[in-house]
Amino acid sequence: MLEDILDIAALYAGRLYVELKSADPAAVIDCLTRHDAMDRCFFWSHDLSQIRQLRDQMPDADIMVRRQDLPGRDAVLAMSPAVVEFRPDDDPAEFDACRAAGAEVMVAYMGRDMSVFARLRDMAPDMVNLPHPFAFRRWLAAQT
Repeated sequence: MLEDILDIAALYAGRLYVELKSADPAAVIDCLTRHDAMDRCFFWSHDLSQIRQLRDQMPDADIMVRRQDLPGRDAVLAMSPAVVEFRPDDDPAEFDACRAAGAEVMVAYMGRDMSVFARLRDMAPDMVNLPHPFAFRRWLAAQT
């Protein structure tokens, strides 16, 4: 299944967000390496020890860290993330420090409230993590 997704992403030059749940990080790295896809992926896990294991096995792997999972911005940036995920109610004033450290900023929102969509737009993240991307896109198109 992962191989099929990697093939489709390669066709469209897409970037993938790989969430490590129960898979062995070494097996995931092996699969992505065989498909020459490591540079098109960034990784996250609820279990920070998996992210640390991935980082140990593949120091150049792009990881994502959620701002809410660590006690402060310094702890987030100490993990050298490629992506820092925020929530719509987080302070976008932290975005500049993340970007200055070389990380992209992503905001995650799991709903469909148009007022929150407006906040996402106003926050100007580099990317968004949404379960309803087409609804967001339609909303954005209607704003112009």
